[in-house]
Amino acid sequence: MKLSVILGVGQMFFGVMLSLWNHKYFQNRLNIMCEFIPQMIFLMSIFGYMNLMIFAKWFKYDSTRSGCAPSILINLINMFLYKYVADDDPSAACYLKDWYAGQKFFQTILLLSALSCIPWMLFVKPYILKKQHELRERFHPRNEVLVDGEA
Repeated sequence: MKLSVILGVGQMFFGVMLSLWNHKYFQNRLNIMCEFIPQMIFLMSIFGYMNLMIFAKWFKYDSTRSGCAPSILINLINMFLYKYVADDDPSAACYLKDWYAGQKFFQTILLLSALSCIPWMLFVKPYILKKQHELRERFHPRNEVLVDGEA
């Protein structure tokens, strides 16, 4: 199951990299700035982090310590819900505790960067295209009459 997640994220990464090559070929800097960059930030801050947790769990927890191995799915859900177990809570299950020092801060940065990419992808490019269209219409109106071969 985990290997299929790793392969799926790798395939998404490859697809986004192909889009970069496509944008470079057609020399479209707007697509690089408003599509590729936020897509990479979003992909790596959520799914890249999940892959990192998968590898960390594989290397850190063996069969003798598997009972307290943290749940990756619960960790991601808690990251989005911004729900963390207090370190000094004795009633908390061992698999819900933090993996490393500074986890809450690091996950907050990843979550905020991923969430900031959503309006960046949805609103910035259409706004820029609208402004470019308005400038084009202002300086080159469609209803202009061409005179004897002018283009």
